[in-house]
Amino acid sequence: MTEPQAVPGSGATVELGAAMRIQSRAIRNVFGPMSARYDLQNRLFSLGLDMGWRRALVDGIGHRNAAPGSLLLDLAAGTLDVSLLLHQRFPKARIIALDLCEPMLRLGLERKAPVSALASLLPFVADARTMPLPDASVDHVAIAFGIRNMTPRAAALAEILRVLKPGGGLHVLEFAPVRLPLCGSLYHCHLERVLPFLANLVSGKAEAFRYLGASVRAFPDPGAFARELDAAGLHPAAWQQLALGIANIHRAVKEG
Repeated sequence: MTEPQAVPGSGATVELGAAMRIQSRAIRNVFGPMSARYDLQNRLFSLGLDMGWRRALVDGIGHRNAAPGSLLLDLAAGTLDVSLLLHQRFPKARIIALDLCEPMLRLGLERKAPVSALASLLPFVADARTMPLPDASVDHVAIAFGIRNMTPRAAALAEILRVLKPGGGLHVLEFAPVRLPLCGSLYHCHLERVLPFLANLVSGKAEAFRYLGASVRAFPDPGAFARELDAAGLHPAAWQQLALGIANIHRAVKEG
């Protein structure tokens, strides 16, 4: 498992760097202990929908956009669901799986990764806001349910822009607050009350799902997030709503 030293972001202040380290430690403390049952909880609590959403995220990249030898980056890779879908769809590509939480990556490698994927799969324990990758080195970046955990988000988007090649694509799958009056109320009640209760029964780790509910409420709606991407130099082509807007797939490109 490659674990590079974090490198300081361009122009980052000491205060910002310290805040980012504190936030990174908090994320590791929440998700590390629940690694063993993380996949089970995702499947149960999404009624199995999350894997279909991840597959749609990967399928939308398109074969013509990822030639053999392409370098694909799975950010917030977790237990490697998206990394392995990328390998299935683009078996001749190289895939970097980057995550803050080493137990998640290790579990994915030990329990899920086929031997055929190991030669092309490169796991890294690192912060997405200070990636140990060269400028303009990555053809596509995919991130599923991770961008909302990265604050300040502008720092993460600036790093994504830096490592993408001109013409390279960003593909984001993320939850969003639901604004429909009745559906939204039921959905957020489910997130903030029902899921933590069920998570506590399954794993004794309700805090991760309390965090989930709060982070979803704090995330911008699709239009506002698209404007953030545009302001970061990643120009959105479109976003696709999933399940009444519970989740959305955003796609954007670094102009060449």
